[in-house]
Amino acid sequence: MYVDSKKSHQIINELLSQGRKVQKGVLGLDGDFDFNHTVIYENGNFEDYDAHEGSQWAEPILLVIYEDGSNEAYSCWFRNVVITAVTSESLVESNCKQLPNYQ
Repeated sequence: MYVDSKKSHQIINELLSQGRKVQKGVLGLDGDFDFNHTVIYENGNFEDYDAHEGSQWAEPILLVIYEDGSNEAYSCWFRNVVITAVTSESLVESNCKQLPNYQ
């Protein structure tokens, strides 16, 4: 699973458009969050994600912290998949860059 920075920005922007008082957005790898996270939103400004891009076992999450001290977590990842199919005519390969988060 890979960190989806674009999705994290979309989530924060959607929350802000709903009038939610977002204080901070922190993106990182759940299970290793203390060492692998970046504050990507604070004081109305977005910053680039600057930690591990992916993991085999740790799910990338966005932790949204509101001005009233409450928080919410969102799954924020994509997976690169190479699909190979052999047909009678040729070998076909496709790289699917983003798949829905099926749980």
